[in-house]
Amino acid sequence: MKQSTTDDYPDLVRFFEKQSDWLGLPRNTGPVLASLYVAKYESNERLSVDDICEFTNYSRSNVGLIISQLEALGLVYGAADYKQTGRGRRRILYSIDEEASSLISIGVKKMVDQLKEIVVNIDSLIELYSDDAPFIVKMLKELKKSAQDSHARLTL
Repeated sequence: MKQSTTDDYPDLVRFFEKQSDWLGLPRNTGPVLASLYVAKYESNERLSVDDICEFTNYSRSNVGLIISQLEALGLVYGAADYKQTGRGRRRILYSIDEEASSLISIGVKKMVDQLKEIVVNIDSLIELYSDDAPFIVKMLKELKKSAQDSHARLTL
């Protein structure tokens, strides 16, 4: 059976590139995520670095760096391939971590954290302008209310 590549799923790869951007990850993380999701849902297989390189056409070092970032986020996990025979180190097979939050939940958490930071910044600006510019304070209070309402909707 032919190994899938990014050329087989260009729209899916673009989707994962956009998700990577949203999460603040490098855009080149997208094809790696796409390869892992395709493998999981196509055949429920885990992928080696070589498999991911073949799917993405990235170098081993680039894939290794991306995998490290995804592992640090808890999106991907690696496990030794105990079916491998021969001498030397066992290769590591990677998969999407089903126990981890999804890409969407991680993105929502990021937005919630950013909204909290926005409210703190607005409070500082309100304090700065409270004596000199009441119209600015009014504007900032409305922005703060909007940020707090958005925060409340996201944390339900």
